[in-house]
Amino acid sequence: MAGNNFDVAVVGGGFYGCFVAGQVAARHPDLSIVLLEKENALFARASGTNQGQLHMGYMYSADVELAEECARNSARFAEQYPEVVDGEVRSYFGIHRASEISPHEYIEFCGSLGLPLYPAPRRRYFGDGVIEAFLSVERTFNGVKLGRILHRRLGGVQIQVSRHVHRIEPGEVHSIILSDGDVVTAKTVYNTTFADINPLHDRSGLPRVPIRCEVFLHFLLQLPNEYDGIGIAVIRGRFASALPSSVHGGHLLAAAAFRRLEMSDSVSLSEYVDQRQVDKTHAEAIRECSAYLPALRDGVYKGHVIGTRAAFIDTATGETTSRVTSLLDFAGIRDYHVILGGKVPCLFEALEPALAGIRR
Repeated sequence: MAGNNFDVAVVGGGFYGCFVAGQVAARHPDLSIVLLEKENALFARASGTNQGQLHMGYMYSADVELAEECARNSARFAEQYPEVVDGEVRSYFGIHRASEISPHEYIEFCGSLGLPLYPAPRRRYFGDGVIEAFLSVERTFNGVKLGRILHRRLGGVQIQVSRHVHRIEPGEVHSIILSDGDVVTAKTVYNTTFADINPLHDRSGLPRVPIRCEVFLHFLLQLPNEYDGIGIAVIRGRFASALPSSVHGGHLLAAAAFRRLEMSDSVSLSEYVDQRQVDKTHAEAIRECSAYLPALRDGVYKGHVIGTRAAFIDTATGETTSRVTSLLDFAGIRDYHVILGGKVPCLFEALEPALAGIRR
């Protein structure tokens, strides 16, 4: 097709959008494909602000299906993208006396998924409230390197940045109305916009997807040199993780009780916050979390990163999950597909649904 008319349009230029566009292009080189990203560069939003955890499943004993998804995909991710995995990282997990899981239960959980777990010296990395510690084989990954690889694999895809999609008008051929009034048409549309799915649906008069979105803080810290390449986490409760980041330098601290700034089901959340709020939240997080992660007392605060999380809501139970969710022909609209991304190494969960959306 010519001009602004395409066979396939992918809305959203993050890891999942680029993965879907690249995989469809590789298998269907005869199709014209456009990738639309509202920022002036790919991977500029949620994909550029995650903690970089490989997500093998260790963190998700509260959501066994998510843990299984992570365990299933992390090995494949490491095999497909070996150069992005930080191989020298060692990650330790601690069980606090107030954790929602006992050490024995955690050992059984990891064993059920085939996740290696080894006893570790508790007092080396954890405070007195931690009753048992384990060494895992969890790793981190370099998101910048991953972005470069996915970008290189977009051969045959027309990439258009600074193209904010205002609304979508479904039809036999879908019309994508941009904020500048320009119109792109495509027979098949994949919406991979993550936290912006429902704001786009609201503007388009489409039903909302049952998701809950959060904007939260990761605090960037420089920990003592002995923590280089060391990840530490206390799980299942009001606890925290401090993971080394090859992208940002230092460690990114995610403190469950303090990180959330805003939450919404349908509003595009701001990624800009008052620095006074950041400073106050950082001080509170360090004060509590250093009780079980003592290294934080000696950490030097270097700044913060704004993250975004979108979780799918089970409308029957009200429970949320960060598993990859693909909704083909959403709301009965033929060839309009919503793909809600999950953990980065679980990209492959979107592959078969994306290809099925073309094959039909």
